Amino acid sequence: MARRLGRGWSDGAGRTSIVLSFTLVALLALFVPVLHPAPASRPSGIEALRELPHGSGGAPPLVNNGDFYVNDSTPPGSFPVGSRLTASYQLVVPGFPNGPAGQIHVPSAVAVFPGASGPIHVYIPSANLTVSPGGQVTPSENSSTRLTSTTQFSPTTPASLASQGFAVQASWPVGTHSVGIQWSWSIATPDGVVTNGPASNRVSIAPAETATVANNPPASVPLGGSYPICLSGPVTGRTFSAHFSTDSPFTTYSAPPVTVTNLSGGEFCWSTTVPASLPSGAANVHLWEYAAGTYLLYEFPVQLDGSSTSSTAGGGGLRLSSVGVAAVGAVAVASAVAGVGVLSRRHARVSNVPSAVPPSVAATPRNSSPPSPPESRWTWRP
Repeated sequence: MARRLGRGWSDGAGRTSIVLSFTLVALLALFVPVLHPAPASRPSGIEALRELPHGSGGAPPLVNNGDFYVNDSTPPGSFPVGSRLTASYQLVVPGFPNGPAGQIHVPSAVAVFPGASGPIHVYIPSANLTVSPGGQVTPSENSSTRLTSTTQFSPTTPASLASQGFAVQASWPVGTHSVGIQWSWSIATPDGVVTNGPASNRVSIAPAETATVANNPPASVPLGGSYPICLSGPVTGRTFSAHFSTDSPFTTYSAPPVTVTNLSGGEFCWSTTVPASLPSGAANVHLWEYAAGTYLLYEFPVQLDGSSTSSTAGGGGLRLSSVGVAAVGAVAVASAVAGVGVLSRRHARVSNVPSAVPPSVAATPRNSSPPSPPESRWTWRP
């Protein structure tokens, strides 16, 4: 039985008030993005990039198409301090026709070597490569690291090279040509003895089509504000979405997808509204393409600023405020009108992927020199 809310209220008025209250709660539950607490155990490394769709953000099941993960043998025996370990890869495009050269963008990659005292990593910066008639790709790419202690590698665990979930991009439509990749390693000791490892098996990749970031994404944005992205290249008719992720608490937000209708001055620009309910602090923005498959193209570090209590939301020009219950209702209505996605924790787990990745660094062009140490996974190419 409904309890009366105060003297002077009739049974009918009380019941009406209760019904209206529950109706308001139900509406807010439908439209307000919900912030979930961090999961008990957070996926590490590339596992944290493998997202699942949530709520009404319009995201298809997210699978990292166009990326690569290739095993190779492990260096045998023990190597002294000061030895230089090098990893290199080579691409080929079988059946590439005679005529104009093609272009391939390879995201930064990491080679992981299992050592008895822990894994050894070699980071290879991203690269823009040329495909010649006949399918040869130049140049080959390599990078190296110096062993800081005597290292015994594990003979039972393979070494691996991975693009950490990011897709290879090519200058032709999806499905036109596949790209083959294989890699190898070498170790040079301080006294000049070089051990060359065998080439891995060649793995076939179905790359994404090129999409070039044409603006400098902001390093910080206020909660409730707009995050702008501009793309150039052959992007007409393609669909993209920005996904935000935070670490404290561990959450993701899938923004509504946008389909490129036409270019203005060779570029297509749009803004994504950052939900005011996201936690402030360090975050990352993953740019996905939704095509026949899904492709993770870029990642941008960003600082979410929660010091401002109100800001202008991008696109709709709605004024949001964090003060009062009425503001919560306004946010709910704005969310419904804008069709924003839902905040949620990531819970996808993937096996057979490297678990160690470098920490975030400031965004720099993917085709620039990597920072030192080369933590280039967190960079991007404009």
